[in-house]
Amino acid sequence: MEKWDRNVPAGLKRTGKWDICPAGHERGEIAAARNLHLLVDAEHSYINPGSSLVALAMMAVFNQKRPVVANTYQCYFKRALETLKLELDVTESLGACFAVKLVRGAYLERERELDSTSTCESHAKTGENYHRVLDQALLHAKKVGPDRCLVITATHNEDTIRHSVLRLLELGLDPTAGHVVFAQIYGMAEQISMPLEGYVPAHAGYLVYKSVPMGTLNQVLPYLARRAAENRSVLHGARKERELLQRELIWRLTSRFQR
Repeated sequence: MEKWDRNVPAGLKRTGKWDICPAGHERGEIAAARNLHLLVDAEHSYINPGSSLVALAMMAVFNQKRPVVANTYQCYFKRALETLKLELDVTESLGACFAVKLVRGAYLERERELDSTSTCESHAKTGENYHRVLDQALLHAKKVGPDRCLVITATHNEDTIRHSVLRLLELGLDPTAGHVVFAQIYGMAEQISMPLEGYVPAHAGYLVYKSVPMGTLNQVLPYLARRAAENRSVLHGARKERELLQRELIWRLTSRFQR
């Protein structure tokens, strides 16, 4: 604790009482009482330090017994792995469970305008960085066990899903334990969420969360557009899903007439 008392902002120091924003405290209490997970989303780089501070403070309060609150890490930032390691050390020093949601990131163009050196140079480099950050999170999950960690692999990228599944097998992590899960937006990447190619979720025993955006068209469409921009594989996945649906439809029609 002495190390972090020198380096962590005052809002995170253990003083016998934790001061976090009232709205965060209220939502944390609800999530803890109802056995839910509360995911703190990531935003622009100039907002993230503040939101991460709130997330870490909430982890210190609500993650003592199980991982309730999770922070989000954008892997298009080159320092994503360094940031995750730092905040992982903070939560461990506070005796809290660590919970993480990994995304590629939705504000790439804006971030490059702010600082072109802070983000990965290409889509492929972002994918490699995502895998490095994911590997670190999975190693922690292996170390502490299913009751003390939550890793949410939020991606529509098939290569990342394959990488995740292979790492789970290599590390001997139980996919049904609930501490390593996959997440996609409802209606996107169904060919990943469903066990169409033998390596993906649901019936294979892996846990999958489907996000359902709620709101008016003016609220929801910009959100979905950012998600599509965040991951080019969404468009590729849509084409592949259409091909799979066509193949399934043809199979059903031909098999019916062959009876």
